[in-house]
This record gives sequence, C-alpha cells and structure tokens, in this order.
Amino acid sequence: IESLLRLMDLAGVRWERDTVVWPAVERSAGVYAIPATNRAAWDQARKRYGIHTLGVLCYDHPLFGRPPEKFGAYSREVARLLAGTVDDFEVWNEPGGFGNVSPVEYIGLLEAAYLGVKAGNPAATVVGLGGAAAGGWNGWYLPQIVQAGKHGFMDTFSIHPYCSPASLEVGYPTEGAPAPLANLENGDALTGGALAAIQQAHGGGERPRMWISEVGWPTTEVSPVGQAQAVSRAYITAASLPQLYARMFLYDVLCDGTDLDEKEHTFGLLLHDYSVRPAYVAFANTARAIDGRPFLRRLHHPDPTVRLILFGPEDAPLLAAWCTEVSPQEVISGKTADGQDARALNRVGGRLDHAVDVGFRTAAAEVTLTDWQGRTSRRSPEAGTLSLHLTTWPVTVQGVEAVLTLS
Repeated sequence: IESLLRLMDLAGVRWERDTVVWPAVERSAGVYAIPATNRAAWDQARKRYGIHTLGVLCYDHPLFGRPPEKFGAYSREVARLLAGTVDDFEVWNEPGGFGNVSPVEYIGLLEAAYLGVKAGNPAATVVGLGGAAAGGWNGWYLPQIVQAGKHGFMDTFSIHPYCSPASLEVGYPTEGAPAPLANLENGDALTGGALAAIQQAHGGGERPRMWISEVGWPTTEVSPVGQAQAVSRAYITAASLPQLYARMFLYDVLCDGTDLDEKEHTFGLLLHDYSVRPAYVAFANTARAIDGRPFLRRLHHPDPTVRLILFGPEDAPLLAAWCTEVSPQEVISGKTADGQDARALNRVGGRLDHAVDVGFRTAAAEVTLTDWQGRTSRRSPEAGTLSLHLTTWPVTVQGVEAVLTLS
C-alpha cells in the first residue's frame, strides 16, 4: 500500500474511494470493528499524504440480507469508528447493478444510512445513490427518491457517467432525456435539477454539488493514448463547472489484473505491476497545472470543437486549450461538416490528425506552454498575437492575461 500511496501522491491524487464492506465490519451480529489493514491504509493516506477517503457503505450481509434497520446500525458504527480518518460516506455502489437493489429498497437503505452516519459522526458527509448505474446519470433512482420526499436524506449525490469511447465533454446521444447529449455540461438537466431540491430540503444554504465517484476509459475500447486524453480533458472540464461538480474519482488507479484483453483489467493509470501508463502522466500533469486554480471563464471560438478555458487567479491566469474529435452539434446531427459519420468519429484518441489554429490578442511579451507530458516551451507573441496549433491533446498556457480575446 505504501508504494501505491506514494504514486498516488506524486500524481496529485487528493481523494480515493474504497469500500467499507458490511460483513467485514460486523463479523458477528452486533459486534463491529474496522479491519486493521483498511484502517491503517486510510489513516496513512489521510495523515501522511493528505489523501481523503470516500468510504462506500455496502453490500448485503450473509446473516441478515439488507434490512434497513441493521444497515443503519452498521452505518452508525462505521461513521463513529472512523471519525477523523474517514468522514465522507457513499451509500452503496451502483445499486442498479450490485445487489440489484430496487429504487424502493434503496430509499429505505438511504434513509437508514443517513440517520446512522449522522448519529455516529454529525460532521460526516453522506453521498447518496452510489452512482445508481454505470453511464445512466442515475436514471429512475433519483426521480423516485425526490418524488418520495426522501432527498433530504443525503447531503449530495454521486454519478458514474461512463461514456467510453466518447469524451465527457462531448458525450453520447440520449433518447427521451432532458438533454440531447449525456455530457458534463448537461449534468443538471440530466439529473432533473436535483441539486436544487436537496438544497431546499436542507433549508437552503450552500447549494450542493455532484460527486463523480466513478468514471473511466478501458483500453479495450480506446487506445492508451485515447485514455490519457480522456482523463486529462475530463478533469479540466469538470473543474470548469464548479457549480455542478465537487470532485471526480477515476476508475481505476491500478489495473485489476494482467490480461489486457479483459476489459476490467485495463482501466488503470498503472498496470498491475505499478508500471506507469500514459494516462498516469496525463493525470499528473493536469493535476499539477490546475490544482488550486479557480475557474474564471470560457472563451468561445467559431469552431465548436475548440475548448478554451481560463483558470485563475486573475492576476496570473492559466489557459487550458484543446479541440475535441467532433463537436456536440455534429454528434447530435450524426454528420460532420464534411459529411463524415460523426458518431463513429466520436472516440477519444481516434482523430489524432484533427487540429485547429487559434489566435489571441495579447500584450504579453512571452508565454509558457506545457503539454500533457509536462514538457514546456516558451513562445513570444508576434505583433500582439499569440498563435496556437491546437490538437486533441490539452495544452496549458501561462503568461496570458485574464481578459484574453480571439484575434
């Protein structure tokens, strides 16, 4: 665990997500203890490396099944025993898939877990839904929770917006949903404005933000290069929507096995033997670039594939820039401007030849460009114009002004 935590710390990881499995905590009825190896790992992560843990309360107990009153008691004791080490809890992991928990059953578990966690540690945060289902933006669980008036039994909720092989900033077409594409920008519509409902249920105050508690790209569906691009672009995009998203957890840090033809073995930033993959490099350099920088604004370019995002502070801003393989509008219509199949091209890493030249008016004498591998270069604008050749790899630019305009 020490080697893994060091690699996580070097990459800029500040949160991890791990299961607090019910049968492992309550080994006999009414007797609770956190497994020593888990406690030591979570304690070391937080106190030595500053990495917080989101603990997932799950799954059925072989002695009881999943009665809400017993699940609530387990949740209370976990929160009490881990206070100060783990203070954030997610209720279940993808109830639509793990345990096949129906929305009605889940509502009972959610209420019991919320009351239990708050009794065990009043300062703890309870994250509802556990993603509900992979890629579904919570589907019918969230509407049923709100309709039942139980949305006050969570401080916020989580999503698992898998969209591989597409990128999270473009997403994929939806049918009958409140938004034409499932992507990060449409998150509030896709979740029925539930953040506002939760805020109201708790008497106003600060509006909660969603947690992206799982998302990833297996290299059975995209290339290692595509995975690296997707990871970097997803984190930048999520950081540019601070009103919607609190944090994002990538699945996975470490590949689950050695068979790279097996999907579940290919999500990791690191191979099973801790070898670094391109996605680890991209993640680390993205974290290094934008960590601690507040989102300022987006610049809109005539080419809808271009992404231009400014992060603060105002007196020393950072520009993150890239272009997507296809634009959201092209995915909706199904065709690119030159008549190609846009949905077939909507694959991260699938159009490495796509590039757009962009120019900015700036008074800066010199700027510093940093690529996904952390390589830097200096550029002097000519006649007050900075020219960038953007590709599907994000680049960051330091030395620009906060008020940056297209030339």
